[in-house]
Amino acid sequence: VMEVRRIAPQLSGFIGTSFLQRFHLLFDWEGQVLRLVPRPPRPRDADDASDPPPWADARAAMSALPFLLLDDHLIVAPARLNDHVTMAYVASGMAGTAFTAPLTTAAQAGLAAAGRLEGVGVGGSAALESVTASALCLGGWCRADMEGLVGFFPEELEWRYGFRIGALVGQEFLLGQRWLLDFDRMTMYLD
Repeated sequence: VMEVRRIAPQLSGFIGTSFLQRFHLLFDWEGQVLRLVPRPPRPRDADDASDPPPWADARAAMSALPFLLLDDHLIVAPARLNDHVTMAYVASGMAGTAFTAPLTTAAQAGLAAAGRLEGVGVGGSAALESVTASALCLGGWCRADMEGLVGFFPEELEWRYGFRIGALVGQEFLLGQRWLLDFDRMTMYLD
């Protein structure tokens, strides 16, 4: 854990996935609201249909995408950068860019270089390459001309789980939309 106030004095801490799993939740970026409704306890073998989230009817009009939960808190889902399909971390807390990817993904996806810049993070400074994806998709939900970074994706995360994770999709991709996470069905819904 790190001393957050030293880096960002306006923050007192972070709310993570381990906490959010206890709720039916809706990120409404457009309405600037995070809605949390407690999930009642139930046996693991219970029928999913018996406990729908309060906004179950809204899901029908949204793009559905299964996700994995790694280490009980990392959301991983299939993504597409241009024509390259890969698994991606989905991190709503990564602000300022739509995605970050390792060099291997940038080459495979043919990401267009937009310029170099110097970045500073918890691990120190790093040379970053600004890139643009003509299409960035989570499931059937796509956005055009998304800006991302190469050189920011931690190398140790690419093969950490025994399969390749080739990107991290961040907040800029999700802004202005609604994003439901259904931990009972392990499905995210986007519109």
